[in-house]
Amino acid sequence: MTRVTSTVRAVSSLDEDERAAMWARFSAHYEDVDRARFLEDLAAKQDVILLWQGARLVGFSTLLPLTLEVDGRRHEGVFSGDTVVESGCRGTGALGVAFLRYLVLRRLRRPWRPLWWFLLSKGWRTYLLLANNFPDAHPLAGTPMPAPVRRLRDAFGARFGDAYDADAGVVRLRSGRVRAELAALPPDPPPAAAYFAAINPDAALGDELVALAPLPWSLLPRYAWKKARGKR
Repeated sequence: MTRVTSTVRAVSSLDEDERAAMWARFSAHYEDVDRARFLEDLAAKQDVILLWQGARLVGFSTLLPLTLEVDGRRHEGVFSGDTVVESGCRGTGALGVAFLRYLVLRRLRRPWRPLWWFLLSKGWRTYLLLANNFPDAHPLAGTPMPAPVRRLRDAFGARFGDAYDADAGVVRLRSGRVRAELAALPPDPPPAAAYFAAINPDAALGDELVALAPLPWSLLPRYAWKKARGKR
């Protein structure tokens, strides 16, 4: 199999062919979606990780840096929006390493401020990226959410206006749904996947779980280790 590689680009630099390829990948994974709405959401992001298998686009994840002020303190954040990876190209690590590098570079820009990853999850696979790789992620099974983290989550959720349900911790835009064959849990699901299904019971309708994780300085040695392992 041809190796999967990644590039990070400004959204503004994408050409029409690249946008069309992104839409093709997106619409293959989601139903009840609209191309104009997809392009509008894309334009609202700053950067995008593109995954390639040779010259063929096989996945992407859109990114938006942001700043939130909670309890009198500013927090830096990265919101990852639409994320799609073709089934045969999952598990390669290309997306994870590219995203980790992006986070480390953001961390270095304002090292004195806390940095967070903000994620909206319509499907359990996306939630697992956060839950399985960040032990301080929230919400997480068996881990109460501290009040300051909850306030930060709600400040992020408030960006979506009345669509945000603070009690449930979900955004109910319902503008698209993960295709049923991709959203279905396996017969013996990973515990984190089962937890996602329990706390976001209307994911099949398009509800998106709001999740977040702090990104500490330990990201730097983790990134270095991943790079070294990749070279081997």
